[in-house]
Order: sequence, then C-alpha cells, then structure tokens
Amino acid sequence: MSLSRFADVRAVMDQAVNNYGLRWELSSHSAAIRSRHRCYQFRKAAQKLRREQFGVEATTPYDQLLIQLEGDTKEERDRSSVLIFSFHKPVGKMFAPDGTEISPEVSPDPIPEESSDLFLEIQAEVERSKKEHGE
Repeated sequence: MSLSRFADVRAVMDQAVNNYGLRWELSSHSAAIRSRHRCYQFRKAAQKLRREQFGVEATTPYDQLLIQLEGDTKEERDRSSVLIFSFHKPVGKMFAPDGTEISPEVSPDPIPEESSDLFLEIQAEVERSKKEHGE
C-alpha cells in the first residue's frame, strides 16, 4: 500500500500533530466526512507499513489524534463542514497524595523532520520486498 495517495490528508495530520490540534474548514459536510475517512485510512496504512517494516505493532505520531466534526449538538455535527483534530486526554480527576488536584498535560511527540524520509524509506523497502517475494 502506498502512502503517497494520502499526501493531502497527511499534510493536514502532520500539522495537527505539530500544532497539538487543528481546525480544518472544508467546503461541505460531505467533504468533511470524506476527508475524515481518508485521515483514518492514512493512519491505518501508516500503522500497517510500520508493522511490516519492524515486525511488531509499531506506533505512529498519528495514533493519539481524535478527528471529530465540529459542533456541540448532533444536529450541528450533522451539518458541519469543519473537522477538529485533538488528542486523547485522561478523563476524571486526579489528585496528588496531599490532595492537590493534578491537571495532566498530554502532548504528542512532534513529527521529526526526517519522518517524511523515514516513511518513504519504509514504503520503498516494503515494495522491494513484495517484488522479491512475488506479491
């Protein structure tokens, strides 16, 4: 599977990771639905590629991203053309042993500059391996 077909959504997801969130305005509700689906497809393809490369369940910088339609109510989300990218955060309240409430900071690892090259290298290696094994 080639990641190059996801270049459009990958650029958006890279920005969402590096900026710790993102608001993406699209032309219509259906465009937002399609784009969200492509983001999920890209994330799944990136995970698969890394798993093939490293032989284990590898993580990607995109794993923690939540991608939701903007809106407080179901009716608003059903018409929204805006996607909100955010990160999983712990739920509930946490307290230190002295009873002081703790607010956890959740921040993803930013995508390193070389990550683009890394994905290209992984992709090329997987394609070479498939050719060698007749897949």
